[in-house]
Amino acid sequence: MVGELTQAEDAIAACADTAAWALPEQELIAALDAAHRLEQRLAAVKLALIRELDGRGTARAQGASSTTVWLRERLHLTIAAARRLVDLATALDTGN
Repeated sequence: MVGELTQAEDAIAACADTAAWALPEQELIAALDAAHRLEQRLAAVKLALIRELDGRGTARAQGASSTTVWLRERLHLTIAAARRLVDLATALDTGN
């Protein structure tokens, strides 16, 4: 999975280097739609990873008091944002 994510990161970096102003309007709209779809899929991957890390107890094994605290430190998030990610990952996993 890491290899695939690295490839995706490289592809996105190439897109970021493309001048949006130079795109015809229809391509610009299509690019926006594609970026949104990718963003949603990537969010789902991120939540699945968070759920797995939480289930394994990785945060505590690495000395954090909780997955929320570990995410705050690791991803430089606010505690509220980290809590939302953990809660959403748990809810998606349990179907709630």
